[in-house]
Amino acid sequence: MLGRMGTEDRIFGRLLTASSDHARKWSKGTVEDWAEEAHKAAQKVVYGRLVKVPAGVPVPIDAAYEKKADPLIREQIEKAGARLAAVLNAALR
Repeated sequence: MLGRMGTEDRIFGRLLTASSDHARKWSKGTVEDWAEEAHKAAQKVVYGRLVKVPAGVPVPIDAAYEKKADPLIREQIEKAGARLAAVLNAALR
């Protein structure tokens, strides 16, 4: 058990460093810029890969589709955290 915790600590340290580097970049811009960026990414990566179906027919979403969207989802969650922190830091100064 102890060895595993060491591994988790190392992973956390690497993620924290990478997140800090990204946070500076991701927190630039306005809320409107962030919303537009997220919308464009979703159009390209998520919506653009949907299977074409007739109007009114539910779009089938399978595990393979979800797996392709995972990297974007992970990045968007990281960006949201960095941006929320920036907004809170600015509001609390």
